[in-house]
Amino acid sequence: MKGKNMEILQIKRLVQKQGRVTIPKEICEKMGIKSDIALVFTMLDDKIIVTKEKESCVFCNDTENLRKYKEILICPTCINNIKNDI
Repeated sequence: MKGKNMEILQIKRLVQKQGRVTIPKEICEKMGIKSDIALVFTMLDDKIIVTKEKESCVFCNDTENLRKYKEILICPTCINNIKNDI
């Protein structure tokens, strides 16, 4: 990544019989991973990349100025579009 200081932390964990892997506490603390946070698993060749799911508008995937309505995130543009359609 250009222009970013990258921090590398590597910790080995064994895969359990059920296919589960425990995320190390140090990584959870640094990344702000708590229970009920969605993680996205991406396979790239022989690597598995785990990222936190970014909160985005349920309709257009915008990530700016989101508002929550009954546990659904909606951006201002989509809110206006819904208002105009009603």
